[in-house]
Amino acid sequence: SIGANIGKGLLRVDDRAVGNVKGEESVVVLYQTGGFDAICSDDKRFIKKLKLLGIPYMTPAVFVAVLLQDKRLTKPEAEEKLDALSPFISSDEHLTVQLFIQNWRMS
Repeated sequence: SIGANIGKGLLRVDDRAVGNVKGEESVVVLYQTGGFDAICSDDKRFIKKLKLLGIPYMTPAVFVAVLLQDKRLTKPEAEEKLDALSPFISSDEHLTVQLFIQNWRMS
């Protein structure tokens, strides 16, 4: 399982094993152990489950925007990552995040 924690400028990837639990269930178990702000997924069925469980989530495109905002990616890197995601995300999500990146001003 891999989870990421973004908060107060911290991005942490966690690869702790969670026993016999595999796949998406292991991500939920890892999240429930604490120390994570959200789960990142683009799987619609999994996102429905996260909503039912009240677990915060974000999509990979939004994650790119968060990484830009946290200064973990440069604007050109964020544009490149979003372009790589474009075949897998809706045109609405792509346009929304693209506009965010284009209007981003590093402070």
